[in-house]
Order: sequence, then C-alpha cells, then structure tokens
Amino acid sequence: MSLPNLPQPQRDTVLARLRHHLQSPHPQLLGLLTIKLCRFREINTTFGYQAGDSLLAQFAEHIREHIRPQDELVRVGDAEFSLILPSLHTGGQALLAANRVWALAQQYPFTVNGHTPLPHVAMGIALCPEHEKEPESLLRAADLALAEAQKTGNPYHIYHSRLLEVARDDLVLEEELEHALENDEFRLFFQPKIAFSTNQIMGTEALIRWQHPTQGMIPPGKFIPLIEKTALIEPVTLWVLNTALRYCAEWAKKGAPLSVAVNFPPTLLINPEIVELVRQALQIWGTRQGGLILEVTESAVMTDPKRSLETLQHLSNLGVKLAIDDFGTGYSSLAYLKNMPVNELKIDKSFVDEMAANQNDSLIVQAVTDLGHNFDLQVTAEGIEDQATLEGLRDIGCDYGQGYFLGRPMAPQNLENWMQESPWGTAIKATTA
Repeated sequence: MSLPNLPQPQRDTVLARLRHHLQSPHPQLLGLLTIKLCRFREINTTFGYQAGDSLLAQFAEHIREHIRPQDELVRVGDAEFSLILPSLHTGGQALLAANRVWALAQQYPFTVNGHTPLPHVAMGIALCPEHEKEPESLLRAADLALAEAQKTGNPYHIYHSRLLEVARDDLVLEEELEHALENDEFRLFFQPKIAFSTNQIMGTEALIRWQHPTQGMIPPGKFIPLIEKTALIEPVTLWVLNTALRYCAEWAKKGAPLSVAVNFPPTLLINPEIVELVRQALQIWGTRQGGLILEVTESAVMTDPKRSLETLQHLSNLGVKLAIDDFGTGYSSLAYLKNMPVNELKIDKSFVDEMAANQNDSLIVQAVTDLGHNFDLQVTAEGIEDQATLEGLRDIGCDYGQGYFLGRPMAPQNLENWMQESPWGTAIKATTA
C-alpha cells in the first residue's frame, strides 16, 4: 500500500499541466525533466515494498523543498517523476535544475529500515518550444532523453532529434533480431581468463556477437540491451550456453581443458525449467565438474531473491560454478553473499580502470579481494588494460584477471592461435583428436 504522501502515478496530470502552461497567452520557455530512481526494484526486494515507498516519498519531499514555487513535481511511474519548469530564461536553467536534483539525491541521507541506500538517479531533459511544442511530444522527448542517460550511464541527457531516429532504428533491429537466431547470424567470441598463480589461461568468458547480413558486425552494446528486454533473452542465452560448451569439449580433446563462463540473465534464474536445461547441456557436451561457470549480477538475483537462490543452489548441485559479476555495484553485496552458493567474485571494471592512479579504487579492489577470500571465494578482476594495473592486482592478491592487456575477446580459431603464441597461452593440439 502506498504511503499517504506518495500519490499514485499521474501521467495524465503532467499532460494537463503542460497543456495549461503551453496554452498561456504569453508562453515562455518551459523545461521538462523526467527523473528515474534506477535499480529501485533492488531496494524493494532488499528492504521491502513499504521501505521502497518510503524512499520515494522522502525523495519527492526533499526535491519539492528545493525547487521554485512555480515548479511542479509529479509522480508518473513506479519510480519515475516529471519535474515541470515553467518560465525559464534559458535552457541552461534546466541543466542547473538537473544538476541540483542529482546533487540532492547524492547528498541527502535517505533512511529505510535503518539503512541509508544511495539512490541512483537518471534524468531526461526536454525544452518547449526548442525541442517539441505539444505536451505528448515533449513528454516523449524527455522519456527518450532519459533512456539515453540510462544507456550511457550519465546522470542526465538532453533531448535531440537524433534520439527519435535511434529509437526507430532500435525497433528495426528488434524485428531483425527475431530472425537472427534462426538464420545463424550470431557468433561466439571468447575472452581469456588468466590465473595469476600460473601466468596461464585457465578459462574463458563467452561473449555473443551479431554478424548482421547487411550491416556487418554490430557492436554488442547496440543489440544486447535489445535482447535483454525481449523474450529472445532465454533462447539466445541457451544458444550461448550450448555453443560455449561445444567449443570447450573440442578444446578439451585438443589438450586444453578450459572452463567457460556464461552470463545468466534474471529471467532464467526464475525459470522453473532452467536447471534441467543446464543439466541436459552438461550431459550432451560431457562437461567436467566445474567446467561451466554461470555469471549472475547482484541485481539479477535481487529480481526475486528466494527463487533465484533456490535455482543457484540446484545449479551448484550439478557441479556448476557460480560467479557474482560486477560485484560491489548493487545493494545486496553483504546481505546475500553469505547465503549464495557462489565460488567467485568478479570485481567490476569501473573499480579496476583507475586503481593504478587512484588510491581509493585500489583500496576498494583490496577490500573486495579480502572479502572474497574471507568467504573462501576466488576473485577475478575485469578490465586490466596495462602492466601497472596487472602488477597492482598481483600485489593485492587477486586470483584471476581479464582485460585487453591480457587478451581481447576473439573468435574460437583465433583463441586457439592465441593459446599457441601468447605468453599467457597453453599447449593445444593443432587438429582435433
């Protein structure tokens, strides 16, 4: 049940208020911010729905305390608000408002059930009449700008007409994706995973690529988000799983028994059939115990913690190793880590990137490594780009590493060549036994 001071979403109210402002005899520049509290589902599942409502109410009240009397904040979605900014002198004032909202979200000590989660805020900015002149179009423009902010990881994004073209292109790609699997257009690349104890490859991570029939190789950042939001995510993930295990079986016959890591989406963690599907794949390809590593994010587990943990336990019982990907970027790190049947933590690239130059990042990597080892977990660092970072991770005691400095994602045959030529490689027969 919503709190008394947390109204239900009122998108129609926003449209009505926009019409009121735009129909004024002397309309002035108007700004519209669409504000989203990202990863709000994690807060709900970690602390409870009443706690989530409490956070939304605190957020709305705090923003209202710091806006002009003529500005209006209206809830338009589960964790979304519209901020109407009438009578602006310049578009720069809308940017200042966005910066102010972001700063308020970062600085205010929101409290839920004795915890102080830090809301992650993303915003889309649209101006009238500069960008759009009708209420519905203006709201859509702000929504498109919000989507771009979320895609790029920036606090906010300003609308431009190209965003509408991108949205249309995405719709076309979504339609073409539906046929990509049946037309055998997907390819699997493998990135080496190096053990620091031996200075040799011990495994790989399977990464999907799309060889489009007319556009060539489409960047993963362009099509993977589209797969993740459609029903294709399950069949595509199962294709990745089986293809990865097939290559691993071939490499094992050639004398290189590598493990392979496959990214697992939230929907499969709550699919009642997934454990049996994984069991069948392991059996078909003769995968050894520990030869398959399934990588899940904290946010994936928090989509439905109870069912996800049950699935993870069943998968672990099959001999599958489990890794928490992008560790340290979610709300649930310590609360659920002790209950997860995991074997490995993967430190997010954002912490590794600057650790050689930034002592705080280095301290975070050290803390996560120590935490993992205290739980008897292996620790992998992602995003190793240079020798200094590699040496720093060795000194910290990290177990494994991935990154362009060690080896880029590559096609299966290229990986075999890399194993024969790279100092990180291992012996592999030139032909299948």
